[in-house]
Amino acid sequence: MRFDGIHPKLGDFGLAKEMNEEASMGLTETGAVMGTPGYMAPEQALGCNRTLTPATDIHALGAILYELLTGNPPFRGESALETIRMVSDVDPIPPRKIRNGIPFDLETICLKCLHKSPSRRYQTTQELVADLEAFLHHKTIMARRATRVERATKWCIRNPGMAASIGFSWLG
Repeated sequence: MRFDGIHPKLGDFGLAKEMNEEASMGLTETGAVMGTPGYMAPEQALGCNRTLTPATDIHALGAILYELLTGNPPFRGESALETIRMVSDVDPIPPRKIRNGIPFDLETICLKCLHKSPSRRYQTTQELVADLEAFLHHKTIMARRATRVERATKWCIRNPGMAASIGFSWLG
């Protein structure tokens, strides 16, 4: 990404740690989950460090965009553990349901960044930048919303008991 010769860098200051003799005794172990829970991608929050790709960073960028649009992070639980559970299992509330006036295409871009599946996110920052530039220039973006079938499938996975009840009621 490039803006007038500036190369922006993004860091998680939640990872910063004061180093002294006492702190060095508790150094981070290999494979430890690291990061600020509300900005982690699901694969990162679950400690699947071998599966981290640029799409993991795209998720973090999406979380920042979400907070810029709504004033809140996409996931915030009562504890770090609850936030990690939300990151892994709960879809974010669409930004337009929180704040009126957010353009549909910008919300679509944001939600694509926050998709639970890394393969359904932008695969590179160049793809994300291309859609953001298309949005800014009132052109067609590449990101698409989940279909009704995809949304219904996700609902059934999140609510298996209720889905089974509804299914059985249709049969009987």
